[in-house]
Amino acid sequence: MFSLPSWLLVALKSRRKWKTFIRCTLVLVATLVLLVDDATLQSMGQAGFFAAILAIMLPPSMPLTLFILANMTLVIGMLLGWACGAAAMAAALKARSQTLLIAQLQSAQALLDPNMPAALQFERLMFNGHFLDTRSSVVDGAFIFVGSFFLAAIRGLSPSLSLLSIFALIVLDVMCSYGPLFYSAQYTIAKQFLIPTGYYLAIAIASLVLVFPETLNHVWLSLLSDSVFAPIKETLDLLSQALSSRPSDRATWESFTHTGTNLRQVVTEGAQGLLGQTALLDVEFSLGKLGPGDLKKVSGEVKSLIFQTNGLLSFLTFVQEGNKMDEKEEADLGRSASSQKDKRDGMATPDRLTWLRREIREHETRHGHSLDSLVPILENVSEVKVFQEGRVKLIEPYKQFFDVETGKLKETTKHLPTTEKFTSRSLFLCFVFCDTLLVFSDRLSRVMRLVVDLDQKRSKVRMWAPSGFGKIGRKLMRSKGDDVKGVVPLAMGSAADPSEYVDSENSTMRDGDGDEEATRSKHEESHRGVDHHRRNPDALPPRTGMGRFAVRLGAFLRWFKSAEGVFALRTAIVTLALWIPAVVPSSAGFNYEHKGLWALVMAQMSLAVYAGEQIAGIALRTVGTVLGLLLGMAVWYIGAGSGLGNPYGVVISTTVFVAPFLYIRVVGPMQDAMLWILAGVTIIFVVGYSWIDSHLEMLTSSGVGVEVGWRRALLVIIGFVAAFVVMLFPQPTSARTLVRKTVASSLEQLGRVFASEVDAILAEEAKGRKGIVERPDMGDQLEGVEVSPKEKRVRILAERMLTIATRLQTLTPSLDTGKWEPQLQGSWPQHHYQALHTLETRLLSCLGLLAGSFVRLDTNWCYILVHKTPFLNPHLLADIFSTISVLSHALSAGYPVPASLPRLRDRLIYHDRHMFAHGQSSFLKPQKCSEKKGLLDNGYSSTTELDPSPNKVDGVTIGFEELTLDVLIDDQLPAHSTAVLAISSILAIIDEIADIIRILCGETSFEGIGALHQEYLNREEAMLYHT
Repeated sequence: MFSLPSWLLVALKSRRKWKTFIRCTLVLVATLVLLVDDATLQSMGQAGFFAAILAIMLPPSMPLTLFILANMTLVIGMLLGWACGAAAMAAALKARSQTLLIAQLQSAQALLDPNMPAALQFERLMFNGHFLDTRSSVVDGAFIFVGSFFLAAIRGLSPSLSLLSIFALIVLDVMCSYGPLFYSAQYTIAKQFLIPTGYYLAIAIASLVLVFPETLNHVWLSLLSDSVFAPIKETLDLLSQALSSRPSDRATWESFTHTGTNLRQVVTEGAQGLLGQTALLDVEFSLGKLGPGDLKKVSGEVKSLIFQTNGLLSFLTFVQEGNKMDEKEEADLGRSASSQKDKRDGMATPDRLTWLRREIREHETRHGHSLDSLVPILENVSEVKVFQEGRVKLIEPYKQFFDVETGKLKETTKHLPTTEKFTSRSLFLCFVFCDTLLVFSDRLSRVMRLVVDLDQKRSKVRMWAPSGFGKIGRKLMRSKGDDVKGVVPLAMGSAADPSEYVDSENSTMRDGDGDEEATRSKHEESHRGVDHHRRNPDALPPRTGMGRFAVRLGAFLRWFKSAEGVFALRTAIVTLALWIPAVVPSSAGFNYEHKGLWALVMAQMSLAVYAGEQIAGIALRTVGTVLGLLLGMAVWYIGAGSGLGNPYGVVISTTVFVAPFLYIRVVGPMQDAMLWILAGVTIIFVVGYSWIDSHLEMLTSSGVGVEVGWRRALLVIIGFVAAFVVMLFPQPTSARTLVRKTVASSLEQLGRVFASEVDAILAEEAKGRKGIVERPDMGDQLEGVEVSPKEKRVRILAERMLTIATRLQTLTPSLDTGKWEPQLQGSWPQHHYQALHTLETRLLSCLGLLAGSFVRLDTNWCYILVHKTPFLNPHLLADIFSTISVLSHALSAGYPVPASLPRLRDRLIYHDRHMFAHGQSSFLKPQKCSEKKGLLDNGYSSTTELDPSPNKVDGVTIGFEELTLDVLIDDQLPAHSTAVLAISSILAIIDEIADIIRILCGETSFEGIGALHQEYLNREEAMLYHT
């Protein structure tokens, strides 16, 4: 059943979107009026429709400050292209042979017809290439080659300046394509684009001031409401729906999880849009109660709120993953022959873990402790006012196993056989929901208290003056991290290599004011415990000025071999190839008559850094162009009939047909804007050229209607074919390689985030060993928005995780465009990379869950997590970090995975048993830890299988010999349970990632080493049991 996209449904109900669309439509109508008015058409010239094209490409849909900033780069780019073109013309005239010029003038005089105007005949001779000079053309060719390479390099090095690069290229093309045809200086050729641009900018700026004006301050608040708070509310509504259903209803929960994943993406995108504009809040005049500094304070709290919102969805993910494993187990039971195949593929689930899940499920069903029984209680818990009292209701089904007076397990319960004991994994899953909801509520409360505090302080409306113009240059010159498509809708591909996390810890989503920078230095100082500095193994750091210069020179030369350097070279080559017909005497006239310039422009615009994105983009552009041509011809004949065109009919029909595309351009996702922009622009092309041909005296006729349409289609095809051919040499830059390397580098970055989280927990544990007992600071103070060192660590982690989430989200289109590349080396395993992408997103969510629980843990419980559980055993951590590093480098370089790489779940179990066998818990006592928490001793189950006892999660202890009622009602247990489940899930996800990378990259194998490794592991575990 057909349904409208969610973003369109939201936009149709938004008054602000309709106001913006009305403003953009009025500007479009104004530019069309300029086109059909004879006086303005005469002043704009042959490109009189360019103003209407700009109204579709860059509509006034943004605040005045951002619009001026974006169009400032456009204007500077056009002026830069004009300057380069003028320099090329001046140099070419200097190189021109005067002897040849005199001969050309004499021959031209001889060809003149005395019955026709001499100026018109001279013009025709010029554009037919009569005055071309080889030496002059070579100079122009050198300028356009170097200029196009330089401008494409700007686009690669600084994606924020792509608008500058694209329009500079267009003007440079005009100057260098038509300049060689003139025998004298004609430096004003570029005015055919500059004058329409001036008209458009004047109209657009006037509309932003007069028609539904809004400041960036107002837009920021609107984005906060629509793009952040609205999806957060939807997340809460989704959780309410989930709690009212049964987790065993797998189809329903799969739908909930899918919706939750989409909401997580929407919240992340909202954060990007919101925080990306924060740095520019203080570069405009604004009228209102809240100033830029106030909004930046809100921004800091909102980042933490967004971070915790993603944690809310972890409960859905945990339940859904359990359902998937149950489904897989049921399917495996029905396919006995598949076990050996799965084992060969490296995807077999360890038998003991499968057994453990089966045992836990049976125990929970027997005692009524399954999620189906607990979730209805959890639904009521989430509604009670006193959260602690609600959690007591959650553990009510477990009280039958405890002595009411002592709170300990009943003696009868202790002596029950293992098969009769209760398990607590579902309870701990519910604790995850409780903990994330509590932390989220606290964050929301902080935001509300800050808003109330600001509302009391800012009781009057006032004018806020700008104070941060210096940030504009820094934002424009930012080399990495910005999404080009967010600024330039016609830019194809990705100019910045997403596989490189350059300065990944310096997030682009920052506020950027001076006070924040001071706070940032303190953050970095508190974060100094983890060093990820990469060194060159082939050279020591330079110590002299010449040495540092040589290092920079080497980096500059290596850039030419990078994907961006090759992209710049391809742009220069295709520019030169399509420019040559404009300066060859035999083809110059034909090229001018049929507007060959637009084939050159389309080739430049259709080039992308990566082959898959370019091919997919060309397909999308082709669809948009064909749609625009068909509608454009229909618009012309509707508005003009069989005559020369009625100005009223042309304006009205064009507006009616272009308006839907303009609306989607304004309200739709930027990544999908190209199709609608190309359709609207092509309509303007057909109508504009048809009107100009019939109302403006021109040297050559472009035709009207159908004639213009097929010529435009042919030019687009020529440009696309040229771009495709140049893409193949020296070899296509594969989007598949981009996906592989980005996934690999993202895994490495996730490992670094986990290392930082472990470092933070160990820092808190060190306080516990020193006798420093700190309760978690839930942040009641808001004056000056000072936060604790622990909170500072978490905010740094939140920014780094937002950077990784943004990078993974940016990679999503490449997962689809990669399949467009030629399958010359075999079919691309897209589903495996899609699985890796999904697993890394889950891993990021678990890391966020761990960071959120860290905020709630006090020093005592950090001590328990470190010393009373195997999850932070230093040997296990070494296995984790080495595994992540090996997997990342194996995937990045395409090397096989070593056969000795352990499974982390097995290592976790081994270290858990090793901890018991050596009595680790007998001599490690936390400071002031209450005896009621039942800390571990040397006891352990004698079975060789995993124990589903209530004091264990996934067969591994959570830090207590046995659970007591006092432990269950301790307000730190939900945070502790969340941390334990998060780390356990992290290990499981890394094992799944390792399985897929083994399939993709292969695995080094030695005869018998796998069996020998398993034999020794079993032997060691058996010895530990009997120690």
